[in-house]
Amino acid sequence: MADKIKIRVFGKNYHVKATGSSVSPEETAKLVDSKMQGLSKAPGAASSTDLAVLVALNLGQELLELKSREEDWGKEMESRLDRLIQSLEKEVQPLNP
Repeated sequence: MADKIKIRVFGKNYHVKATGSSVSPEETAKLVDSKMQGLSKAPGAASSTDLAVLVALNLGQELLELKSREEDWGKEMESRLDRLIQSLEKEVQPLNP
């Protein structure tokens, strides 16, 4: 059975399963708590549920932007590798009888 870890977000304790991820639940909780604390200080602060939804939307947008950049980077690297391979093949052809 997986171990449970106690985390605290926006003044409330939660027990979550420990994961094998390189990012700890504590680190994630700290990020979410920080974002909720920041939004709660804005004029006309919303309920904690509304804050949680806003944080989820902000984090979702950040995640999708990172995924998009990663895909673009992957395509660029693939294109560069293809050009490099073609260049190498042109150089190697004269060497083969």
